[in-house]
Amino acid sequence: MKKLLSIFFFLFCFAASGQSLHVDSTRFITGLKCCTQIVNSIPTADKGMLLLGSENNNPGGIIPPFPIDTSTAGNLMIVKIDSNQKMSWIRIYGGSENEGAGPACQLPDGGYAVLASTQSSNGNVTGFHGGYDYWLLRLDDSGNLLWENCYGGPGDEGASSLALTPDGGFIMLGTTNDTGGEVTLHYGDELSYDWWVVKTDSLGNLQWQKTLGGTGQETAQGTILSIDSAYYLISSSTSTDHNCTDTCWHANVNTGYDYYLLKLDGSGNVLWDSSYGGSNDEDEAYAIFDTRDSTIVITGSTASDNYMVTGYVGEGDMWVVKVNKNGTLLWQKTLGSSSEETAGTGICVAPEGGYMAYGNMRNITTSIEDFWLFNLDSAANIITNKTFGGDTTTFIVETAYSIIPYLNGYVAVGLSGTDTFTEGSTYGNFDGGGPFISYIGYWPLAVMNIYIQNEELQIYPNPANKYTTVVMPNTNGEIQVINCVGERFFEEKISQNTNYVNIHTEAWATGLYIVKWQGDDGIVLTKKLIIN
Repeated sequence: MKKLLSIFFFLFCFAASGQSLHVDSTRFITGLKCCTQIVNSIPTADKGMLLLGSENNNPGGIIPPFPIDTSTAGNLMIVKIDSNQKMSWIRIYGGSENEGAGPACQLPDGGYAVLASTQSSNGNVTGFHGGYDYWLLRLDDSGNLLWENCYGGPGDEGASSLALTPDGGFIMLGTTNDTGGEVTLHYGDELSYDWWVVKTDSLGNLQWQKTLGGTGQETAQGTILSIDSAYYLISSSTSTDHNCTDTCWHANVNTGYDYYLLKLDGSGNVLWDSSYGGSNDEDEAYAIFDTRDSTIVITGSTASDNYMVTGYVGEGDMWVVKVNKNGTLLWQKTLGSSSEETAGTGICVAPEGGYMAYGNMRNITTSIEDFWLFNLDSAANIITNKTFGGDTTTFIVETAYSIIPYLNGYVAVGLSGTDTFTEGSTYGNFDGGGPFISYIGYWPLAVMNIYIQNEELQIYPNPANKYTTVVMPNTNGEIQVINCVGERFFEEKISQNTNYVNIHTEAWATGLYIVKWQGDDGIVLTKKLIIN
C-alpha cells in the first residue's frame, strides 16, 4: 500500500507541475444584445457569481423591461449566475440617461451593495446632483432594490471602487473635476481630475468625503481597500504636490503617470503616500489585499525600463507590484512580449498559491487583440500563462475586465467582437460576439464542472405576471406552454439561431403551467411556470 501511495503521489506531483491553463468553455450571455457590456464580476457565497454591466437601449431577449424609457441611453444591468453556471436572475436599474456599472460586494445577509455612476434624475435614481454622480444601490439576495443614494456635485464624479468598512458602512473611490454639492475641494481646473473618497454608514448616509491628489491628473481606475481600521487608496497620478509628494526617487525625471498608494486613517486623513514606477507612464493601477501575508498586490501597465521597473520587454508591459502595509516594495514583475502591447486589467489570489494576473494584449503589427492570463507564484515567477480570444485574423475589439476564482478554476469576463474563440467550446452565438464568460481550468487535471449546454429550460421571471422569457437549447425545435388540464396556451417553432422566446402572459389565468421543449434531435425538456 505504501508503495502504491508513493507511486500515486509521484504521478500527481509530476502531472501538477506540468499543468497548463486551458479554456474549457466560453459562454456568451445568451439573449443579450450587441450593446450590452459586462465589466465586473464577484464570487458569491453560494459558489456562483454576480456580473455587473450595462444594457444600452436594447431591451428584449432575457432582458427585463427598463425602469423608464431610455431612447438614447443605457441602464445598469446586474446578472446572478448560480453554481451550475445558470442564470438565476437579471435586474435593470437606472433612469432616462446613462448609468455605468462599477464594482459590487456581497454583504453578510446575502444581499449586495453595487456602486455605479449615473447621469439620471428619474426612474430608480433620486438625489442627483448634476454631471455624473456616484450611485450606490443596496439589493437583497434576489437583486431587489432596497435603497439607493447619489453622491457628488455639479461636475463629473466617476465611481471605480467600493469596500465594506468595519462599522458596517461603505467606502467609495472615484474621481471628481469640480466643487459644489457634496464636493468641497478640487485641485486644478475643470479638465483635471482628483480622487474623491466617500464614506457612508450602513444605510448609505454620507459621513465624510475627501478630495485627494494634486494639480496633475488622477486616474479614474483605482482601488480602495479597508484594512485594520484604515484605508488604502491605490491608483495612478501625474501629480507631484498636495497629497502626491513621494516622488523624490525620480525627481525631475518623470512627467507621466506613476502608481500611487495613499494610507488614510478612519476619518480619511492622509497618513503617508508612496509612488512606484519609472520615467514613463505606469497607469491603470488595480489592487487586492492578500490576507495570507498581509500584503497589497497591484497590477496595471508600464512603459518604463528604469528606476523601479526592471525586466521591461517593450511596447508596453503589464506590471505587477507587491508591497507591504507600510508601502515598502517587496517585488515587481513585468509581463509582456516584444511584439505585443500589454496592459493589466486585474489580479486575484490563486487558491493554489500565488496570483492570477489578467490583461489585454495587442499585436503591434496586425492590431489583433487577445486576452493574456499569467499564473505567478508567491515570488512572482511565472508558473504558466495563457493567451486566448477570438478566432480571427482581422482586427476586432476584445477587452478583458475581470477574473475571479470559480470552482476548481477561474472565470474570466470580458467583451469580444467575435463569437468564435480559439480554444474550448463556445455557446450562445448571437451575431458576432458580445459579453462573455470563459471558464478556465488546468490541463490535464482540470476538474471543473464545464457548462456544455442548457440541460434544463431557463424561465425569467418565474413566477411571472405580464411576460416571461424562456431560454432553451440552441437547436431546432418547438416550445409549448400548457395548463394543468392540458390546454395549449402557447406554441412556436424555434430555429437554431434563436434560443429564447418572449411570451406575453397578462391575459392568462393565475395558476400552474408546464413549459415543454421538444428538439428536433429528440431531446424533451419540461419546467413548471407559475402565473400570479
